[in-house]
Amino acid sequence: MTSPTTSGARARPCPPHAAASPAVSTTARYVAGGEFQNDKIMAAFRAFEGYDPATNAWDGSLPRMRIPRHGFAGAVIGDRLHVVGGGIQTAGIPGAVIYTDTHDVFDFTKN
Repeated sequence: MTSPTTSGARARPCPPHAAASPAVSTTARYVAGGEFQNDKIMAAFRAFEGYDPATNAWDGSLPRMRIPRHGFAGAVIGDRLHVVGGGIQTAGIPGAVIYTDTHDVFDFTKN
């Protein structure tokens, strides 16, 4: 995922995520969870990362989701990102997908 900046330059891309939930607040762009796969590893993320267009930098120090997951529903309501459900195992492992009804809330005014 890349984002154009106001100067027309391209922002640094987010670390690779699949099946993640993007969100936008008035000051930043966010990505929660997701998964990564290559020929050696399959992993789900607990990550909640924010991109600040003013500094052209990603912030990986935000609070993490309680459990790593991907393929969930995400929605911004007011000043909060709600992340609900999803798989807690990565896709691609036959019979190993487990779903959760976990609901995490990230408050943009606190981060």
